[in-house]
Amino acid sequence: MVRRFSTVCVVLLCACGGGSQSQAGRLAPQIDLSPTGAGWAAPPVQASLDRVLFEEGFYTGEIDVYELKTPAPGRLQVSLSWTHQANFDLFLSADPQGTMRLAEGTTNDMEPEYLGIDVASGQTVWILIAGRDGSPGDYTLETALLPFDAPVFDLVAAPDPAVVAPRNAPLVFSFNVDLDPDQDFSEHVLFVCLGAVAEGDWCLDGRDLIFFPRLPEAPGEEGGLLTRDEYTIQFPRGARGVRAVTGEYMTELQGGRFRFGDYVDPFPGQPPRVVEAVRPDDAPVVEVAIEGALEPSTVRAQLFLLEPGGAERPLLTFVTLVQRYECPGVLLAHLRVEPGEPTPYGAPIRLVIPGDVLRLAGTTGVTGPEPAPAGAGFRVDFPSP
Repeated sequence: MVRRFSTVCVVLLCACGGGSQSQAGRLAPQIDLSPTGAGWAAPPVQASLDRVLFEEGFYTGEIDVYELKTPAPGRLQVSLSWTHQANFDLFLSADPQGTMRLAEGTTNDMEPEYLGIDVASGQTVWILIAGRDGSPGDYTLETALLPFDAPVFDLVAAPDPAVVAPRNAPLVFSFNVDLDPDQDFSEHVLFVCLGAVAEGDWCLDGRDLIFFPRLPEAPGEEGGLLTRDEYTIQFPRGARGVRAVTGEYMTELQGGRFRFGDYVDPFPGQPPRVVEAVRPDDAPVVEVAIEGALEPSTVRAQLFLLEPGGAERPLLTFVTLVQRYECPGVLLAHLRVEPGEPTPYGAPIRLVIPGDVLRLAGTTGVTGPEPAPAGAGFRVDFPSP
């Protein structure tokens, strides 16, 4: 079940009285909606309010007015957002003076405004933007028109907050409409613990937004999610939150609270297998890719210089581990194995990874590709050219 947070908005009905006087004699720019496949939308309007003032119940600063004619019946959604310290208000009206208001957006502080109304084909809607307080500055105005039968963009499934999830498991949030891939989800989803942002990556898979936590890469490192504290995930309303491919935002703040437990082996009994080992450009450095994640405290590898006659001379060896999910969910552990001493150019090198290198939270050791048995380890020679 999706846990919902509520927001409080105080609307002062006298707020707009007389404010449209500042628009006298000005020709309002038009917003033209074009078909998008799922409905209609207009390119975002980037503009600014140069004077913000609200006195004795009236907007006495600059008020921007736009004219919009609807090409079809449906749900008109209008978004107003800004990034500086200000409180801008949004109004939809049947007249350019704002006296016959269809909807009012007067949320507090810097929260974006997001309004929706039902419209008929050919209806004219006037959009008014006024500043209540704060600094003048830029804003973004977005408009979208969706058919009446189009689903209202919403979060429909999330992990159960009553279940303590493994801290290496992906978190999947499902929506009823595909998400717009052209957005930075880390900026539009608030995932925090004690004021710190959870470490990991967001990936998009159609209607699913997936959080892949950062995995530990050194002995004793905790990784991206902690077990001792509660995390809060919030999907803000309006332009602060995620955007559907239709251009629609969510109308209310949603989210939940989660706790995470120890690491869990997602494939118990299956060994971590080497899928690739390459020595680029005949350099002594070897790059190794292993499916799954490894327990950092067990990671070891050794390089040998193969001398004439086949003797192995161990080299001082440094190993670096990088492991993370790659969208849409491929998880590989990457080992960079390099010698800590000079080697003759083009000399044959042998890499040995012992079989006691374990999967994260697992008990089976590393091995080569099928059909190599678990715990057999891995070795490969890179002959001189």
